[in-house]
Amino acid sequence: MLRTAPAGLPVKALPLHVRLLNAVLPDAGFRVLNGRVQAALDSGAATTTESWLVERGVGDDFLDGYRSWFGREVATHYRAAHNNTDPQRAWVRHRSTDYWVPVFVYRAEDPALAGGARTYRRTAALGLAA
Repeated sequence: MLRTAPAGLPVKALPLHVRLLNAVLPDAGFRVLNGRVQAALDSGAATTTESWLVERGVGDDFLDGYRSWFGREVATHYRAAHNNTDPQRAWVRHRSTDYWVPVFVYRAEDPALAGGARTYRRTAALGLAA
């Protein structure tokens, strides 16, 4: 029973506490792991790069091809502004694969999001930073 991972992820890719929670509480387990971050995500006080892009009307093709690269650019801006520390992480369900994946979470108004949109060439061409 503990050998299963969410939506086909390799078992060894998940830490033991995640595997245990997944076996007992399949979806709720990850929401519990997120703790206060989950409440902030649900209320809109925090956002992921994918949610931020969707709010600005970016289509599925862009999300599938460039969301990860945009996220790296935003994380670089965040680290530069916050003494080289990583943003908060949370587990969210992937939009198309339905896997639980760890992602960085930002305050909804974090300037790193707009900074990443200005400097990443694919989002700069779309004018999303405004």
